[in-house]
Amino acid sequence: MKKKHLVKLVGLIFCLLLMFGGIFLIVKNMVHADSNAISITKTVDKTLAAEGQVLTYHLHVVNNTATTINNVVVTDIVPNYTVYVPHSAINNSGFDGQTITWSPGNMTAYQAIDLQFQATVDLSVLPPTPISVVSANPTSFDPTSGSTTITTSITTQGTYRLVVKDGSNNIVRTLADFADLTTGTFTRIWDGKDTSGQIVADGTYTIANECRFADNTIAVSGQTTVSVSINTFTPLNSFYGAGVYALSLANLEVGRSAGRQISYRFKAKRSGLATGVRIYLIYRILCQDPNQGCYANGTGGQVKVELKNDDGSSSHLPGSTVLATDTVTDPMASNFRLFSFNSQAQLEKDTIYHLVFTNPDSNPTFNYTSIDDIKTSGTTPMLPTYSDDDLAVVWKSSSTASWAVNRTHTPVFTLYYADGTNQGQGYIDFLSGQSRTISGNSKVRETFTVTGGDRTISQAAIKTNSGSGALTIRLERSDGTLIKEAQASLVSGWLVANMGSQTLINGLSYNLVFSSTGSYTVVPLQKGSMYSMGNETYFKDGWAQSTTGTSWTDVSSRNYCDFPFYME
Repeated sequence: MKKKHLVKLVGLIFCLLLMFGGIFLIVKNMVHADSNAISITKTVDKTLAAEGQVLTYHLHVVNNTATTINNVVVTDIVPNYTVYVPHSAINNSGFDGQTITWSPGNMTAYQAIDLQFQATVDLSVLPPTPISVVSANPTSFDPTSGSTTITTSITTQGTYRLVVKDGSNNIVRTLADFADLTTGTFTRIWDGKDTSGQIVADGTYTIANECRFADNTIAVSGQTTVSVSINTFTPLNSFYGAGVYALSLANLEVGRSAGRQISYRFKAKRSGLATGVRIYLIYRILCQDPNQGCYANGTGGQVKVELKNDDGSSSHLPGSTVLATDTVTDPMASNFRLFSFNSQAQLEKDTIYHLVFTNPDSNPTFNYTSIDDIKTSGTTPMLPTYSDDDLAVVWKSSSTASWAVNRTHTPVFTLYYADGTNQGQGYIDFLSGQSRTISGNSKVRETFTVTGGDRTISQAAIKTNSGSGALTIRLERSDGTLIKEAQASLVSGWLVANMGSQTLINGLSYNLVFSSTGSYTVVPLQKGSMYSMGNETYFKDGWAQSTTGTSWTDVSSRNYCDFPFYME
């Protein structure tokens, strides 16, 4: 009797997917079997199939040895939820209603043969799907300041998972993975973020409770929808991006000189109740001699903030009305300090206000701490993205000095509103150790996903620290498809390119790529996200990347830094 070399291949695994248009099979498109001497790779021509569609399966059989293998027999089982198409198996030797058999006979050394059969999707034998009730509270929320609680009531014991799906039915977050659950009520919190920890784009999302059967099919047991929308506002300025640059950090002592006052002048970008402010205090180097250049001295003194009106003059100096106040008596306890106002102050949109800092210590010329700003070059305007009236450091250096704009300082702060929104300038450092070169194959880019609504831009710009030569700015989709490319010209210290009129679609991802046939150096800015600076005070939609010609890599961790760029 001849000995048969038998190779069995289990049918491809299916998952069941319930969609609004009907029920579909998700087909695992490759299975590999290996009996040492002979290997089989099985593929199918579809990854998603509906009722009545025909699937074509291919089996690639290989003799992996240097000798002939005699009497080879291959068997395969018709997959669940399909019906074999009669006579579709090529060169088969039998079919018993479930298993297909091929007898190719002898296979010579390293010989490969291809087998094939077809099956029609038949979903009439689906098991009954247990019903569960899924609800969300609230059904609409802003992920920058809130979350939603998902409640699932299960009436049938089984294996379940709870997932969040986007409008294309893609899973963006698994809130609870497959687990054996008894009947009862279960809750989960969704914070509006995807698997990678990024806030999802505005839109409607489906919360689905899915059950898995013993044969690995998956069905939706219950579902609900949730609307996610970031609190949008009309930008104070038209720019989109970082909008600022820095040459270094720059401190001003709150005290040291008698009568010193420092004001952060800003324009309110919304009407609302202001509840507090966070600033950057620095005290790293203590002064033993008050005449020495340093950050702090003695006990650190105290830092008092007063939210004041504007005096209404063309100089826009601090007014006499105190709207709210708070005092920190231990300013050297931590750097990024939150001042909570003694009362909520009503601000009006597009109105100028001042955050005035003083030192009420009994000896402010000896006991003092500095506030930290970012240093700029002192051009007019100081930044291309803000009017000098709308964002500036204004100070009175001593009791005998007059109020004046400090043109080389840009304030670092977050002003908080009672509704959870915020505003300010939240870039906190100049990352000279992360500088990048733009030259030839060495390029930089800002990669981003638009939130808060569509944005129309006509120009793009970057601030470099040094360099010369032609610089090109390229706007592209995330897959590299070109939208617009233009050469930049130097305008008030920024390299600016005319991009025509381009609409950036809410929820879509883009790259803004900077390249040069010359050579430039650019230094990224550190966002204050790690230090609780508000997410409306820096560019929250993207981050900086660079390449030397092979692949793009993050300049630092995501949400950590941006290049000094803007679009408007």
